Amino acid sequence: MINKIIDNSVDDSVTEQRISWGECPVDQYEAEACFSENSTFELGTVCLNGQKHKIDIRFPFSHCYRIIDRELAIVLYQVPKLPIVGIEYPLYKVKNSLLIQQIVNEAGGVLEKEELEHYQVLAVNIVIDVVLYKNEHFSIEGLGGTNGKMDK
Repeated sequence: MINKIIDNSVDDSVTEQRISWGECPVDQYEAEACFSENSTFELGTVCLNGQKHKIDIRFPFSHCYRIIDRELAIVLYQVPKLPIVGIEYPLYKVKNSLLIQQIVNEAGGVLEKEELEHYQVLAVNIVIDVVLYKNEHFSIEGLGGTNGKMDK
């Protein structure tokens, strides 16, 4: 069963690198995926509800998104374990992305690795991966505890 979840054509020896992205406060977040108003299957917003902060991350059209239980993601993918206190930074840009590599392999020459970017939201309950075109903007809105709006 795991072989069907993980594409065997992807090189598992590659190590993904996570880079903190945006300006989000550290907290113990639970995430919720809210889908686009335009369709019932397109990810529109990721809502992060922390103990002290609330953040909405609004994404444009994405080539791919993956929503998976945090504990399962730790076993199947290169996702860091949850810190003991559960407090962590929530948003990362992923370099050397295995997910992008898998998308490019499946696209059969239509997409190039260099034209895609992989972002990852880590929360205590789920992990959300989003793949966008390179340099595509998304907004991070802090509600309570943070102020302002930011495009990345």
